[in-house]
Amino acid sequence: MIRRDRKVRLAIFLTLLTLMLSYFGVGSVNAQALIWTVTINPSDYDDIATGVAVDATGVYIVGSVNDGASWRVMKRTLGGGPMWSVTINPSADADIPSSVAVDATGLYVAGSQWIAAGDYAWRIEKRSLVNGGLLWFKISNPSSSSDEAHDVAVGPTGVYVVGFDMVGGDARWRIERRSPATGALLVAPMAIDYSASYDIINGVAVGPAALYVVGFDRVGDDARWRIERRSLITLLPLAPPLIFDYSAGADVAYGVAVDSTIPDTGVYVVGYDSIGGDAEWRILKRTLALGPPGWPWPAAGLFIDPSPGQDRAYDVAVNPTAAGGAEAVYVVGSDQVGGDWRWRLEARTVGGALAPGWPAIVDPSAYGDAATSVAVDAVLPNTGVYIAGYGAWAKYDYAWMIQKRAL
Repeated sequence: MIRRDRKVRLAIFLTLLTLMLSYFGVGSVNAQALIWTVTINPSDYDDIATGVAVDATGVYIVGSVNDGASWRVMKRTLGGGPMWSVTINPSADADIPSSVAVDATGLYVAGSQWIAAGDYAWRIEKRSLVNGGLLWFKISNPSSSSDEAHDVAVGPTGVYVVGFDMVGGDARWRIERRSPATGALLVAPMAIDYSASYDIINGVAVGPAALYVVGFDRVGDDARWRIERRSLITLLPLAPPLIFDYSAGADVAYGVAVDSTIPDTGVYVVGYDSIGGDAEWRILKRTLALGPPGWPWPAAGLFIDPSPGQDRAYDVAVNPTAAGGAEAVYVVGSDQVGGDWRWRLEARTVGGALAPGWPAIVDPSAYGDAATSVAVDAVLPNTGVYIAGYGAWAKYDYAWMIQKRAL
């Protein structure tokens, strides 16, 4: 998922939601066709949607409003209509939710909360699917500096939250496994400091027999992709990590998804590299054991450089029912044309080829627009791919944007 710098501003009264909604039936639309768009702009400052999840009853979106002053969690129908929305302001400073996951018992939200001057902690919540009511919350504050939770995933063995803490003065990987019922820790957190500089986890996915975490570590000033396969129970490594150092600059893995459906099993990782001095998309596929998937997927992944500017892939989702080469892997992020950042949405076959009709480019403004999160509903009759992110309402005013598109 995308991370944005915190900016401290005086809290203001939230203005009336501005809603633009168009909905069309999904009966026979073509791949990537827009089904609906919702734009929400509750404040005159930055409102950023950072996570999206979907189940049979609706689509869930989380993000920050008013430059990170408050969390917002909402549920909408699969047709885009409003169901409920919850806004909380847990502290007097920046509070930013980063990710959302859902199971049959509730909605899990992870992010960060201000504690004191210079001190940010992980905040993890579980909320009701019916009305968004708080079921439990946990604060994890391992250091007196900035600790941030970046992603959350849930499965039969627990709720998994990943990010970094600042114990020792430099950012180190942190993984927590918690009870879905109570939020209590089920095992001691796993904290790993790979370097004397910043090492950060950005994404997590639950597989059938392992946990997959992705992010970066550093050698000096050189950030490298790092992908790990760990035990669902103990959080200990199950295999040597995969490390990709594509360039001498910043190479960052952001998102991970698992497809455990035979015959198209695989782990998909997305992010960017800095080959040539500008960021370009990179999409990697590996077996569930993290071994090479074989041709046509290159061992180091696909690279896509749609512009001479900064292009970043932030999240990935898999349609597990699309076997035999159909479009199945959805990647979202941004590309940059001139000084204009745009949403970029791709669907790729399980073999890596760009699916017919894709990519989709969304450019709501001449400023910074980015798609930050993606989720897939592959169950008829409500099939669709859901994307959350932001667009510029005005030059210094970003708004939530949520879209549903045909698979």
